[in-house]
Amino acid sequence: MNRLYLQYDLPKESPGPYESHPVEGYGFVFHRNWGTLDEWIIFGKAGPGSGHYHASDGSVQIYAHGKPLVIGYGKYPYITTTWRYTILRLDGRSNWSRGSTGPVFTSELLDAAEMHVPVVNVSTNKEKTIPDMVKSGQITDSTWDAVMDVPASYFDRSVIFNRADNYLVLFDRAGPRYNSDWFTHVMSESHTVEDGVIHFTGKFGIDLDLHILAPPNAVPTVLGPVATQFAAEIKSKKLHWSKNNIDQQVVQLSSPPDSDYLTVFHPRKRGEEKRNLKITKSGALWQIDSDTGASRFVCSRKPVQVESDGFVFHGSRCGTVKSGATETLVMLSGTKIGVGDLGLEADRSLALLAEIRDGRFKRIIAQASKETSLKIGRTEAQKIPAGRTVIMSNQHRR
Repeated sequence: MNRLYLQYDLPKESPGPYESHPVEGYGFVFHRNWGTLDEWIIFGKAGPGSGHYHASDGSVQIYAHGKPLVIGYGKYPYITTTWRYTILRLDGRSNWSRGSTGPVFTSELLDAAEMHVPVVNVSTNKEKTIPDMVKSGQITDSTWDAVMDVPASYFDRSVIFNRADNYLVLFDRAGPRYNSDWFTHVMSESHTVEDGVIHFTGKFGIDLDLHILAPPNAVPTVLGPVATQFAAEIKSKKLHWSKNNIDQQVVQLSSPPDSDYLTVFHPRKRGEEKRNLKITKSGALWQIDSDTGASRFVCSRKPVQVESDGFVFHGSRCGTVKSGATETLVMLSGTKIGVGDLGLEADRSLALLAEIRDGRFKRIIAQASKETSLKIGRTEAQKIPAGRTVIMSNQHRR
């Protein structure tokens, strides 16, 4: 299989112990099973990187089990192409504003990242609705358009990849002033809907379950398969455009300003034993149960306090994954997180990742925008300077 990477200096070997890494100026790559037929790549784009540019900051793409599954695509001309990605679009216009990525955390059980995308420079003309575009059976309309500055808004995206169970959580927050649309594009031949879950039959033997948790009682528009992009392939080390189209299915959700979107992408090989996710909610706490274990996450705009079955969290965004004697906690925005007798507490909001093995903290990474005091269990609080700090610890109890 030939693949075209955006990163020209992609290393030939795994870049680190967990394979995932930030891509400076562009976003992040979450990676599993490097160089195998079961390779996973989740790419998020948001950054000031220069060069050829599409209106796609804040988007994600998913290769699962070695196959393309959730793919964004530009099409010449590129100005009105925001809707062609798994992304948020505000006010029906493509967004030409550059975003930022950070923090990015990687570990054995989960990866996590945050993206912030301002909306200040957009296409002048509003785009057609997706149903209008597919009346002809193809989504190929894309026109050159001028861009203009508008009163500022934004959208934020939190991404958590559960590496133990191979599913992705996206928590998206649209800013003020403008209505928003949420899009995703799936390499799928057909779909069914059961108990609020959209089941996609993938084109390459990899299926997808899409859980839409917010907005509550959302009624998505699912279209296609329709031709969305002219295919490209590499022959004799040269890129060739094919006359054949790639058919994908398009999902669209629409909401008023200041709305949240919470979705779970669960790819799996066709024919393997079905592993459904059971997703429940208690207050601000979500729990996902699978055949291999349970994970928890909190996705909120405003800080909340959660205490449930030995789990404690004060903040707005976090996640946990446990497998055997290992558990990983990630706090993307908060002041306190802990499980059982192990806890971490800061005097101001920060981001951190903590790995627990055999009842002890084995690795803690903290990232703070300002100098912060962090207390690990019952130990004396220590100063965490602004920026990224790696803390190694043997055993700390709350």
